[in-house]
Amino acid sequence: MIDAARRFERVMCPHSIVTLLGTGIFDEISKIADSSGNPGIATSLITGFGDVEEAKSANELWEVSRGVLSLEDFLERHGYHAPVEAEISSRSWREDPTPVRRLAETYDGLADSSSPTARASRQVQEREEAERRVFAGLGALGRLRASLVLKIAKRYIPLREVGKAAFVQTIDGARAAARVIGADLEARGMVSSADDVYYLTVDEVIRELPNDVEAVVQQRRAIYDEYRQLTLPDQWVGSPTPVSNRAAEEPDSEVSGMPVSPGVVEGKARVIHDADATELEDGEVLVCATTDPSWASLFLVASAVVIDIGGPLSHGAIVAREMGIPCVINTGNGTRVIKTGDKLRVNGSDGAIELLEHTDAASAP
Repeated sequence: MIDAARRFERVMCPHSIVTLLGTGIFDEISKIADSSGNPGIATSLITGFGDVEEAKSANELWEVSRGVLSLEDFLERHGYHAPVEAEISSRSWREDPTPVRRLAETYDGLADSSSPTARASRQVQEREEAERRVFAGLGALGRLRASLVLKIAKRYIPLREVGKAAFVQTIDGARAAARVIGADLEARGMVSSADDVYYLTVDEVIRELPNDVEAVVQQRRAIYDEYRQLTLPDQWVGSPTPVSNRAAEEPDSEVSGMPVSPGVVEGKARVIHDADATELEDGEVLVCATTDPSWASLFLVASAVVIDIGGPLSHGAIVAREMGIPCVINTGNGTRVIKTGDKLRVNGSDGAIELLEHTDAASAP
């Protein structure tokens, strides 16, 4: 447990730096695209890198579906993922591979043209074509600057996903330790349930438990349940003022966001709140609040992605571009307005989302 905590701290420092660098790099790429006479092409310049960490898991799960790689080998490499990655109490794929098996079965029904390798090849072509258009619209000095910035982008933007995968691995190390520690505390009568360990801090678990463990755990459980009913505003100055989830619901039906992966797709929506929910069917539009690395494998099945929170360098945006599917992010209200079964037109080039047909939530699958 101590080792996992130390590794997490070591990983987060360079990961945070790379994340900040990535934002600055993308801003420069956007300026270069605009000055070349190609506004809106910036997202096509940061795709097709080929070595995005989480795209590898989708590629190897594809190999599982084709019998090239065993499920055991896949789990040895990627089993640290969990439906809710940053939640230490969540059950990882290595503990419960059911979501992986279901996705492999879904992949088995997809055409070979949908493979991650085929998609990656198309994205390389898209990026190279975007680069040609940008260079054609710049002078000699502009081309030199663009070449340097794009070279830096190819190095640092994929590193953002490497850092994310690394800190998720440290969380899974802590998860494995917590399972053992919780079971031991329960066996010794120190806690009433092994799951109580998730309401204790690392220092309390390693060094000294609180005097009244049961009371502390109950209090923290109550706080956790209370916080789950609250939503924070998208932005604030000073201390944020949370509101109840019910009060945060939006009465209007308009949804739009930031275009981060180009293309236009029509399809039925599937609103998913948990990556463990693998019922996403081929061609459906994935609608979710946010994503983490374990969601990458779902993107291969989706025809487009609509996400409540994030920006051009968020995990969902990066993976959507590598998979070559339209993505609109930062809608703020997508999961509250859109219902499973609604027919949508998603425009990843301008951020527009049209509700073509509404399905009664009560009759939606």
